[in-house]
Amino acid sequence: MITVKEVLSKKTFHYLQQHTSQDDLTQLVTGVNRVESITLKHLIQRNELVVTTGEAMINPISECLSLLKYMKKVGAAALVINTGPYIKKVPEEVKLYAEEVGCIVIEMPWRIRIADMTKKIFEELVKRTKRQSEEIVFIEKLISKKITNEEIPVEIINDLGEDFLFEGVVVIVKQTNKREMEINVFHERLRELFHQKYNKFISGIVGQMVVFVINRSSRVSETMNFTKFGKELYAYFDKKKSPLPLVKVRAILILLKSIKVMMRRYKLSLWCKIRMKSGCLNIKIWVCTNFYSL
Repeated sequence: MITVKEVLSKKTFHYLQQHTSQDDLTQLVTGVNRVESITLKHLIQRNELVVTTGEAMINPISECLSLLKYMKKVGAAALVINTGPYIKKVPEEVKLYAEEVGCIVIEMPWRIRIADMTKKIFEELVKRTKRQSEEIVFIEKLISKKITNEEIPVEIINDLGEDFLFEGVVVIVKQTNKREMEINVFHERLRELFHQKYNKFISGIVGQMVVFVINRSSRVSETMNFTKFGKELYAYFDKKKSPLPLVKVRAILILLKSIKVMMRRYKLSLWCKIRMKSGCLNIKIWVCTNFYSL
């Protein structure tokens, strides 16, 4: 699956313009639904990109507001208004209401055919689904220690970089709070956080766990470490509760760093599991100096 943010960031969809200011664009896109009349709103489903030209709308502003209200209720991804002869520009009332209820409104110029945009969306979905399936197979083999260095797909090495064999870390995150969010949404929100810290990683859903394979050398900030990152994860998902003390974890990570230098010198491998708990997250971090040991 892809997210609204990924759709907006791709050159293929450069003509799409966001008209709302949401920072959280992790809504999943699983399909496209063209809706030209408010009487057909019941056909809208969760995670769909809803497209309209306003062709059959008697009062475009009022009906767009009703569409947004229903979209919010069912969890649709975003409203795409194909501006042209029926709706010349995105109405200010629609923008304001979308901001108020937390919906995303996107403008698409009339010169772009809805059929062409829909085709490209589905091509991206097929491509992403195939890629994610390959990554999940790799991740499952990795965490069950059923893969050797020679069996790692070239595509994975290209994505993570050759040095990930020595700088690789596996992070497993699982929700432990009573009111869990949908696992796919949880996964995408975690990816947003990881993107702020790392340039190279892959991830997938295994059961009720979200698993990340990260190249630590690709971190955006040289001062960032896993202890700090763990705190940020806790703060993001458990804002009402302060993170648990992670002094012991920090000490272990510092020790591992020292041991790692020594073990590299003697060409040895290390397999270590560190576990951190919170009221709503359960994070396991596997640190290895060499993926051969997996």
